[in-house]
Amino acid sequence: MDRVDGIYKEGRVILQNEVNWPEGVKVEVVCAVDGDRTVAGEFCEDSSEGLARWVKWFDSLDPVFTGEELKAFETRLRESREQQKGLHSEWERQLGHLLK
Repeated sequence: MDRVDGIYKEGRVILQNEVNWPEGVKVEVVCAVDGDRTVAGEFCEDSSEGLARWVKWFDSLDPVFTGEELKAFETRLRESREQQKGLHSEWERQLGHLLK
């Protein structure tokens, strides 16, 4: 696997070096923060400090739903939970033989 650095500019990733990859090759792009540390590595560090940084980052995000969208989502979520509760005993019956 070749590792190539680049920058994100105007909606595109611009590689800092020429590459000799076949057309259509799949690539993986990871956002780097503070040098070589990745967003996942920075915010998902397995420590209380890492968790606190992740929570701070997460809390800084804009909400996905607001106003009426949020109300509609919460209503659908409640309806779905109630439907699943009703199906629980049937699932247990159908899966019971696997647990024996």
